[in-house]
Amino acid sequence: MKYLIIGASAAGLAAAETLHKIYPTGQITILEKERTQLYSRILLPYLLSGEVKEENIFLPEPAGVKILKGKEVIRVDSQRREVTVSTGEVFAFDKLLIASGASPVIPQVKGADLPFVFTIRELSDIHGIQKWVKPGKKVVIAGGGLVSMRIGEALYQLGMNVTFVIRSKRVLSQILDFPASTIVEKVLMKKGIEIIKDDEIIQITKGEIHLESGKRRKCALVVFGKGVSPNVGFLTNSGIEIQRGIVVNEHQQTNIEEIYAAGDVVETLDIVYEDQRINALWPVARE
Repeated sequence: MKYLIIGASAAGLAAAETLHKIYPTGQITILEKERTQLYSRILLPYLLSGEVKEENIFLPEPAGVKILKGKEVIRVDSQRREVTVSTGEVFAFDKLLIASGASPVIPQVKGADLPFVFTIRELSDIHGIQKWVKPGKKVVIAGGGLVSMRIGEALYQLGMNVTFVIRSKRVLSQILDFPASTIVEKVLMKKGIEIIKDDEIIQITKGEIHLESGKRRKCALVVFGKGVSPNVGFLTNSGIEIQRGIVVNEHQQTNIEEIYAAGDVVETLDIVYEDQRINALWPVARE
């Protein structure tokens, strides 16, 4: 039996480990687009702050699993049960798991391609940010979610002056109610951290951001933390049902037999809200 997994993500690795335990004679292959050693993405903010050393973020490769790096999937043929990668190689499968994860959302902002503008998703992002960290200089973080907060904390610990620009009217609006958000904001402001709410970056120039409200802020670094978007572009014409993410049932099955999906790329039933949602969280992906 050929088990093929797209993505060495948290979901992909957890699935591979479990498959090997249950079906030790099965042929398990992971196609991973990155070429680096496997690492834990949730430790990236701690690597940035210096709380964790780089050698401690790397993960062991699961036993009995073949991981092929530098293999970016560009097409899934669900009828022929084949996956094509950017090198032109084709991989056949009996069962397929799509665990391709998600990519940071980058708003269409003029200047977003400047060298001091980053997102947070990969190890290379941290390496890039580290080159622009300057104690006493300002960093502007677009977004008020968990990842943005943690990156802001890391850069604050490194001596930078932090400003958050958030579209909503409060920080952590997706997970906290108004009173709880207010408590967090008070703590941040006591530390001298600026929070600009109900506003958005519309342009970035060298050393300055321009906001929709007309405000401007000088800065040495800009980090976008505006959420993620599922990596589903390679599934065009695959026949797999996609809304915002890949639609799966309670068993992680897609609408096509023997094709499954898990992790940040899927939308499935949220037991709290009782509707289809994407929950891009590490524990959810592992489970």
